[in-house]
Amino acid sequence: MNTIPRRQITCIGKIDHYDPYESIRRIGGVENSKVWRLSVSEAIKAIDNKEYSFFVNVDGKEVEVIVVKRGSGRYLRTAPDDETKNNLLDLEECNLWN
Repeated sequence: MNTIPRRQITCIGKIDHYDPYESIRRIGGVENSKVWRLSVSEAIKAIDNKEYSFFVNVDGKEVEVIVVKRGSGRYLRTAPDDETKNNLLDLEECNLWN
């Protein structure tokens, strides 16, 4: 049985982190002591192609990151859970890009 590798998203990249209307441009994390980073379009492609699945940790629970279509575009968000907060936008800004 093939399982899709999972990556935990621990940070996001936006031009203005505190602007709730600005889209996330990239995501990142650390896996096996190595930093990884992807643009949102690369992450969407990885999900579509079943190369990776992504999640965020919310109070010790894994919350799945899914692809959602809005208008003519697609974006990432967390699957509905018991939280009212925005699990992705609440992540810290990545300092992994340098």
